Amino acid sequence: MNGFGQPHILFSSFTKIFLLFSLFISLSVSLFSAPMKFVPDLKQSQIFAEDENGVHLKYPIIINPYTIISPEALLRVIYVKPEMELLTTGLTPTENEGQKKGLAEAASRSTPAMETEPQQGAFREETPQQKEMKMIQQTVWNTGSVFYQAFDFLDAEDLRIIYKEKNKKSLSDEPINFPEGMVLAQIDSKVVIIALEENGNGYQYGLKAGDQILAINDVGINGNLSDLLSLYRKEKFGIRRTRSSLKFLVERNGENSPIEVSIPLPPSLQGSILDEPIVTEPTRKKH
Repeated sequence: MNGFGQPHILFSSFTKIFLLFSLFISLSVSLFSAPMKFVPDLKQSQIFAEDENGVHLKYPIIINPYTIISPEALLRVIYVKPEMELLTTGLTPTENEGQKKGLAEAASRSTPAMETEPQQGAFREETPQQKEMKMIQQTVWNTGSVFYQAFDFLDAEDLRIIYKEKNKKSLSDEPINFPEGMVLAQIDSKVVIIALEENGNGYQYGLKAGDQILAINDVGINGNLSDLLSLYRKEKFGIRRTRSSLKFLVERNGENSPIEVSIPLPPSLQGSILDEPIVTEPTRKKH
């Protein structure tokens, strides 16, 4: 027998997940970006409400595949990283300069949300990006119309929202990435599509505003946004998923019975190199 033992066979879940995540990120990078366009126009949905404290959502709404923002949360600002287009001159050119000017003026009228704390220790000069980020974190928009305008003019790539949940001291900063381009709200114990992105899969494959989602891939969601998100992540991102599409069962106005709308999924990585054992170099036996 030679001086080497048997090769080590490693089934590293961490390694597989890391490779899967890296591949997902590389495939998700977009070369071009533009503002989100909705059907119907997002203003018609009236999802933003105002009171003496500021701007809130009218209903619980899914903002990305991992996050639901409640109506109790105080919305502060929508912005883009890292260009910080909200507070610079980099807004997307449009024919309607009046609305563009209104967005800039609204940002300048926003109220500071926190005092800048003095730096500890040695003085360190901030970069322009850091200064703009600090200004954004201190900004609070007081009217819902500015939030609608933000969707009209800010690039969709890396669009984010800052908000503060009730009874929490810290701020939340989340990416805006509507699942399959659907703006989903929980209304009267029903999950309803309020609007759809024109370039999103939901709109492209036949879902419509007003559709009530009953099930995904034959599993009911019980009118609950949390149930929908858990099932959506499992069916779309699960490494061991076996289906080639997301099948939505929806109740639609004018239809006598629920209808099905299927959205194709990208090829699964199941059965690929990620599911093969990872073989390391053989190790020498100790004598």
